[in-house]
Amino acid sequence: DALVIGIGQIEQATGWALAALVASVVAMLAGWTLSWRSAVGLAGVSEFS
Repeated sequence: DALVIGIGQIEQATGWALAALVASVVAMLAGWTLSWRSAVGLAGVSEFS
């Protein structure tokens, strides 16, 4: 049935879009956290010192 196949393809595309969105948000948060940590480290308050 073409309708069922179409719905399945739409759901698959939605899943890929959601996965890409989540990945980009995680990447943005990771980059922000790294830049914040490096800024804190440059201020001499690094927890690794």
